[in-house]
Amino acid sequence: MTTFGIVLILAALILLLLTPVLIRIRQRQEAEGSPANKRMNALSAFFALFSLRSIIGLFVAGVALVFLPYLFFWAEPRYQYFVVFPQRKQESRPE
Repeated sequence: MTTFGIVLILAALILLLLTPVLIRIRQRQEAEGSPANKRMNALSAFFALFSLRSIIGLFVAGVALVFLPYLFFWAEPRYQYFVVFPQRKQESRPE
């Protein structure tokens, strides 16, 4: 789950950085009347699908997925925890 969250965060950052650049390049090509690069037009059309609000939502979802496993239980490595069984006995559980 953490890996998927990191991928979402990276995708949101890439979208946030590249969307304005690609849209500006596409507008400049249209204004100059130069021949359009098919690959660049397809890429800028894909990036134009994402608004700033959806990019921020993608980033927040990624951050939530990264921190979700640590929200409910935090364990320090090499620390002994006591487990209480249904018989109400307290036992030490080694690593």
